[in-house]
Amino acid sequence: MDDLLEEFYEYLLKKRLSENSIKAYLSDLKDFKLFIDEEGIDFLKVNTEVLYRFAHRYLINKSTATITRKINTIKKFYKFLLHKNYKIDKAVLLYNAPILKRKTPEFLTEEEIGILINLPNKDSFKGLRDRALIEILYGTGLKVNEIIDLSVKDIDLAFKVISCNKGKNQRVIPLGDKSVLALGEYLEARKDINKSINNLFLNNNYDILTRQGIWKIVKYYINKAGINKDINLNTFRHSFALHLLQNGADINIIQELLGLKGVNVLQIYLDVLPKKKLREIYNKSHPRA
Repeated sequence: MDDLLEEFYEYLLKKRLSENSIKAYLSDLKDFKLFIDEEGIDFLKVNTEVLYRFAHRYLINKSTATITRKINTIKKFYKFLLHKNYKIDKAVLLYNAPILKRKTPEFLTEEEIGILINLPNKDSFKGLRDRALIEILYGTGLKVNEIIDLSVKDIDLAFKVISCNKGKNQRVIPLGDKSVLALGEYLEARKDINKSINNLFLNNNYDILTRQGIWKIVKYYINKAGINKDINLNTFRHSFALHLLQNGADINIIQELLGLKGVNVLQIYLDVLPKKKLREIYNKSHPRA
């Protein structure tokens, strides 16, 4: 399939599409290829049932526009294969993207966050790293790939900020005193370790900490804390946003901190707030309440 993706890329170039459009097509197909590889599905055996599973597993929390775009990209690729005389299930070309109901994410309570942060053993490099990592996951709302790309120089403990410089979502995020303390202790332990690597978080072998490594750490402490929830690496980001909202933070400020393009995505957090809590926030925040 990789060779055909290269041919598809050349085909798109000949159609004089913009560079951004081509990148979007290839990114969509990369996601789909990852899915069928994990499922052990031959790309020539793809049918509408496979597309349905792809949409419901990989795209459940995506916008309708994103789902439609990805499905249409896949259809364009299979139309390309048909023109090259590959035998495919033609029903794929007629498949319409499903309209999926956005799944309400799982959240951690402030008490559960506190338990997790206090579990790591501060007498070891690993423990100091794990504690700082959990503080940053929850205290900044950064995406996991943004945390992976953080470098030591992105941390300014004096001004209590983190500079996130990944992609178009460049922003400066304030740090709380507890996060500053945890980062300071970790950086002190890290300063003489593998100076050739600039990434902030290192694994147990003092190499770059990967997404899989972060998930292994999170899963370990979730299990150790006895928290029985459907947790993933976005749970801390969701909890960060919800807790800010619960405590009266302006929704536009939350949008800025999360690096979101619009406030519509934040509707999932508003949906889980009790009406009583909304009234409390209104009474606390509105000058005419």
